[in-house]
Amino acid sequence: MPDPRLPPELERVIFIDAFRNNPEDLLSLFLVAKRVQHWLVPFAFEVVIVHANRIFPLGFQSVSHFKDYGVHIQHLLVCDQTWQDVTENLDKCLTYCPNITNLGLWQDEPVVNIESILNLSKLTRLGVNVKYIVKELHPIGRVAMNSQMLGIALRPALFPNVTHLDVVRDRLDIHSLGTLLYHFPNLTHMTIECTNAYIAPLLSLTISRMFKRLQTLIWWEKVRTRIGGPRPIRVDDDRVVSIVMDPVEGWEKSARGEQSGIWEVADEMIVKRRR
Repeated sequence: MPDPRLPPELERVIFIDAFRNNPEDLLSLFLVAKRVQHWLVPFAFEVVIVHANRIFPLGFQSVSHFKDYGVHIQHLLVCDQTWQDVTENLDKCLTYCPNITNLGLWQDEPVVNIESILNLSKLTRLGVNVKYIVKELHPIGRVAMNSQMLGIALRPALFPNVTHLDVVRDRLDIHSLGTLLYHFPNLTHMTIECTNAYIAPLLSLTISRMFKRLQTLIWWEKVRTRIGGPRPIRVDDDRVVSIVMDPVEGWEKSARGEQSGIWEVADEMIVKRRR
């Protein structure tokens, strides 16, 4: 009588595909068998989200989880200050995550030393409050400035490998743009929350002229503010797009390589314009 069991290699592929198609079923898949859990761990923790309304994987909200699974994390999003064990120990958490390529620190002012971000050698995508970066990189004018911070300010470009930048909870000014231009010389994609549709066109022109490699500039809105879609950003540049999308959802879908992610949607819009 033939063996009814599937070959382990085929079984492994089936379970990995099941997880990728439905990440929310992770806990149920883990409970099938220890061998399934062993197969899924490297994939289950590729994308980690720590948010007041979205924790993935479910229950991932302490430093110990980063210690156990941080080596598998490639995309990490940390929002607000809800889960204090993580947000107040970000430096320690990041030391367990050497393979991060996509880091989102969506906080007014991340409780993290900028050196912890710089130590992520594989980083190509970053989301952060630009004023935090400016303050850390240009401490001139502070009452006290130590030699370490002076050394940071005098370094060459600190993020030459970062191509995608989310400008988080900030209104850009010429000082901020100058810092970005110097320390992010190879940006190809940038997102900014559209809080003022009147300033956006002028700022779009300024950004597109300063950042020569820029391919896509996204103005996004969390909610639909007008019937028929987002507020139009009237500027004669086909690289500038407006998108209405939940930011966490858009970030996660891009991290998973889905075509409905914010970067993918914007790039497709630009391709269609140029046809």
